[in-house]
Amino acid sequence: MLFRKKLRNPPDHQSHITYKNYRNIYNRTKRASKEIYFGTLLNQYHNDIRMTWKIIRPTLGKCRDKIEVSTTFRVRTSNISDPNITAEEFCKYFTNVGKATAATIPNVNVDPYSFLHNSRHNSRLL
Repeated sequence: MLFRKKLRNPPDHQSHITYKNYRNIYNRTKRASKEIYFGTLLNQYHNDIRMTWKIIRPTLGKCRDKIEVSTTFRVRTSNISDPNITAEEFCKYFTNVGKATAATIPNVNVDPYSFLHNSRHNSRLL
């Protein structure tokens, strides 16, 4: 953070080289410590395949976090938690959303071809 403030001012070449060196040392150290940490954990549970995969999954980014879906929905003025009524309301909403949206679009008496700058509106290649 401080280095970024420093970079806003005219950069000092030597301080930039020093920053890069320390950054690289830090990243190498962090990488090595992670390797030692996970190596120790995997050696500790080398006979337990379930725990081994529990350690490996988060490091690969393959966590199985369950996303919680709401079971209660607000429809008009009431809260609904019955799955059958919820399904019916979703069905009604999604079957009528197209009609409701189309009803809000005003009718216009303009030929759509008038927006085309090329006069080939009778072409089969259009």
